[in-house]
Amino acid sequence: FEKVAVTKTADGYLIDTGTGLFELSSKTNHLFENVYLDLDGNGQYGSTERVAMAGAGMGAQLLAIDGVNYSSEYDAPKISYLENRSGAAIARMKVEGRHRASSTSAGAGRDVLKYSTYLEFAPGTAEVRVIHTLRNDYYLDPIGPVGVKNYEVALKFDTANDPATKVTAYGDSVAAPYVGTLASLGRLEVYQ
Repeated sequence: FEKVAVTKTADGYLIDTGTGLFELSSKTNHLFENVYLDLDGNGQYGSTERVAMAGAGMGAQLLAIDGVNYSSEYDAPKISYLENRSGAAIARMKVEGRHRASSTSAGAGRDVLKYSTYLEFAPGTAEVRVIHTLRNDYYLDPIGPVGVKNYEVALKFDTANDPATKVTAYGDSVAAPYVGTLASLGRLEVYQ
């Protein structure tokens, strides 16, 4: 696979690296709607090769100090294929949106704080570089103080189809990486 294939669909984008297929939705942002890995090496992605999927509580989650959760899953993001910043070696996508509560009657009654996510895909690998930024646009769109109790970007692994799928999770530079099955991970947390 010499180049990442980026395909615009009615619902967003499909990004095929040759070993991984990643689905981005323009209707909601769960980080990825689905992730498939070519586990059997046949060049295709079957339903049993899905390793991650969208779900409630996935994507960018901002828990305010008053207990209201604002999420990217309640917002239709703007997705851009950065073709002018992509090439044979890498494909770059930009996803922008806002954190919203599940209803307009919750919390501030509107969105709070923007986010930007840059995703970089390389051919022949299922590794994705994710650069996620919480953007404070208070001066452009003031809502009053919003205390942040917790902020996370969450992804749901699909352990039902292939519980023997091995993953490697890297953490501290001096710590050994974790290698194990998706089913054994439970909750994987990466802090910055």
